Amino acid sequence: MASSRARRYARALSQVAVQEDREARVQEDLGSFGTALRTSPELAETLMNPAIPFAPKRRIVEEVGGRLSLVEIAVNFILVLLENGRIGEYDEYVEAYTQVTDQRAGIVRGVVTSARGLDAEIRNRLEEVLSEISRARVRLSYEEDESLIGGLKITVGSVIYDGSIRTHLEEVRRRISRD
Repeated sequence: MASSRARRYARALSQVAVQEDREARVQEDLGSFGTALRTSPELAETLMNPAIPFAPKRRIVEEVGGRLSLVEIAVNFILVLLENGRIGEYDEYVEAYTQVTDQRAGIVRGVVTSARGLDAEIRNRLEEVLSEISRARVRLSYEEDESLIGGLKITVGSVIYDGSIRTHLEEVRRRISRD
């Protein structure tokens, strides 16, 4: 869950990105930089090291931004986080930006958990049905959890639909133990 500070930063970034019609590109670029942080421990350690002054860190971010072809808005946002000592919370700020842009676009995110992977036809149908139910565009991510045994567990926003076999078996067990 993004903090109120992260949401403020995200709203400000979103306003600039909307003005320049770059919301989606900024989202992609923030993701690319996040991947660079996760895959390069040296980069992350350098940027988070309080003993290193801002100027060399700025040059590093600008160089990485150039190599990744990041738009200026994204680089400037990263530099703001860096200058304000927030680079260690990078993922939280990117999550907040995603939430702000989704809200602006009328998108609700959800997670579908299944025992096995779902084919594209089922995924598409789930998005259609859940969009109708929630009266919003639903974007789903998918996870696998063999412990579900079968069925699905779906979370859309704050609503949970649990049709997993594991949950049904637990309910049967509870009913039997009460009798």
